[in-house]
Amino acid sequence: MRVLWLLNAPLPEALSVLTGRPEVSHSTGSWVCALTEALGQRSDITLFTAAPSPLTRKLVEVKGPSATHFVVPVKGNHWKELSERVRPDVVHIHGTEFPFFLDYVETCGSDHVVASLQGLLCAYREVIYGGIPEETIRRYITFRDILRKDSLVDKRADMWRRGDAEIALLKKLKHVMGRTFWDQEVSLNVNPDLQYHYCGEALREPFYTGKWEFERCIPHRIFLSQGTNPFKGAHLLFAALPEVLRKYPDTSVHIAGPNVLIGGRVKVKFFKNGFGNYLSALIRQYGLQETVRFIGESDAERIKRELLAANLFLLPSVIENSPNSLCEAQLLGVPSVASDVGGTSALIPDASCGTLYPFDDVQALSAAILRAFEESSSFDNTRMRAVAAERHNRARIVRDLLQVYGEVSD
Repeated sequence: MRVLWLLNAPLPEALSVLTGRPEVSHSTGSWVCALTEALGQRSDITLFTAAPSPLTRKLVEVKGPSATHFVVPVKGNHWKELSERVRPDVVHIHGTEFPFFLDYVETCGSDHVVASLQGLLCAYREVIYGGIPEETIRRYITFRDILRKDSLVDKRADMWRRGDAEIALLKKLKHVMGRTFWDQEVSLNVNPDLQYHYCGEALREPFYTGKWEFERCIPHRIFLSQGTNPFKGAHLLFAALPEVLRKYPDTSVHIAGPNVLIGGRVKVKFFKNGFGNYLSALIRQYGLQETVRFIGESDAERIKRELLAANLFLLPSVIENSPNSLCEAQLLGVPSVASDVGGTSALIPDASCGTLYPFDDVQALSAAILRAFEESSSFDNTRMRAVAAERHNRARIVRDLLQVYGEVSD
């Protein structure tokens, strides 16, 4: 079976050829890289990948150990040429949120095409501000936002445009793959004629080994995997922290991602983004200067170390589908608290797998954090790890994926 993957960015081994930097091919990559290797080992699958890049002006073919990769120019329509060169039996679109995938389907049709549902922009765009009033969003817009034309207001407009393209794509497709009742409901609301297939998702390699232990964690440290977008809910955590700090003044928060709170230098006044500006104001308001730390861009190994050192993994988002960050924490057995939004309840079926709370209830969030701190010394993560291990079993995921491919190719 000849399988073509459409991705939003080239895989590392393709980028290494384009950039002339061999070391790129040895970068950590992601679960997609691991799945590429798994399928590349099968004699019944010939795998191709394709992704757009501004690094080329023509369709570039790169032979890799697990797949043949095509790098597609961002300008012009090269999808017909790609399809004719690959002659795929199945086309697997990874994510519906990128408009160029609609271009492929409009050019080559939707027969034997299946799309994985990831972040559904047609739903996400409704809550991109994370509950922050637009007048507040506009009040904190910075010179940088205006210069780059990427304020939250601009991003919301862009997300609405991309959400419209996503809806158009879903209406043209015949098959989608998802992981939660929520993505099934959203996609079928757009197109009731879709055939929905369940298929799990593999996680990044480092998280399949290691186990969280209370004795080795840093008491009262909270870890967030993302905090630079309002819909990830860092501002809601900040509002909940004063109550937590009253009982546990040594509480600390580590947030993965760029430090949007940098201050004290002249250039910051010009280059801090609007949401960072807003978070900085909240930190001053709640006295969190010594509590919150952004740790910078982090690879899988760094995230794993942070999770094992944390007393609690927190996901305070206002919307999610099936967040891999929570799944990675569960696979390691880290005590977890998540907002009850989107598909998160599918990942936390009971208290042994974590705690759910209403996303907009700051008092409930404070209470959930305090309870997690109090109970973590006796927390038994055996079932959490077992449930996550079964959910993300790579052999089963590959088997299920190939079954979907068989149904789509008929």
